[in-house]
Amino acid sequence: MQSFFRSRVTCRAVAVAAVLLGFIAIPSVMAEAVPLFMVDTSVDALIVVESSTGQFVGTVGALGVDMVYCGALVNSGNGHIYGLCFNPGVGGSSRFVQISTTTGAVVMDVLLPVSVAEGMAIDYVTGQVYVTFGTGPNVTQSDRIGIIDPATGNIQDLGLLNLRADDEDDAEGIGFGPGGAMYLVDGRCCGRGSDVYLMEDVLNGTLVGSFPASRSYSNAVEFLYDGTMLVLETEADLILVVSLADGAILEEVPLPRAPLSGMTVFSVGPTSTSARTWGAIKANFDGSIR
Repeated sequence: MQSFFRSRVTCRAVAVAAVLLGFIAIPSVMAEAVPLFMVDTSVDALIVVESSTGQFVGTVGALGVDMVYCGALVNSGNGHIYGLCFNPGVGGSSRFVQISTTTGAVVMDVLLPVSVAEGMAIDYVTGQVYVTFGTGPNVTQSDRIGIIDPATGNIQDLGLLNLRADDEDDAEGIGFGPGGAMYLVDGRCCGRGSDVYLMEDVLNGTLVGSFPASRSYSNAVEFLYDGTMLVLETEADLILVVSLADGAILEEVPLPRAPLSGMTVFSVGPTSTSARTWGAIKANFDGSIR
């Protein structure tokens, strides 16, 4: 295990250095429209929307369970979406679910052994699934990070995050950007805005930029290979397009269909933004849009 972390940290350090030194370019605009899976909690269904306009494309199918809220969604690339959701009908608290990308049905639903879990991301190089979480009575902040086993929901605790001097880290979103570098969105607790960090390793990071304190963010964060990050702002029903270069909000995309939660790309991999043409994806839903 030590050799794995040593090699992975070394690769991440190289990626971080490349981003900071400018060897990996991070453009300031989104290259093209990206189809996104989201959860419509008003009807408990998996749907598809278009990232640059917020346009509703179609319904994949019913979840089959009552989900009050789904924060982080991650396309595993194996026909399932991994999600961190809240399901009051099965014990409440944070739950790990797997959703079929073909039918929209929840095929796995387990209670997590933590107080709260918010951010989740897959390292597509190693296959490891990272999750941010908190433990202990009355804990509502995700100040730890670990590796979750998708088959069981068990979490290997990697340690306490070390980002803010006031020790009030609340890691609401994580993901991997250009070159394999890990980014983290820290909620800063209690409605005080959010910070974007470029992670040097799984516990420490460099501040990239900050969001206004007036914003209300969800745990739905998606990182695109064009150097932008998508963040779901729940109260205003917006998708924010954010630059990974400085954390600046480049664009606000309204979502006419609400309430929506969770957000992950339709296809994954280095060419995820262009692996499937938008017309072909939209054609998959012709006659089934509802």
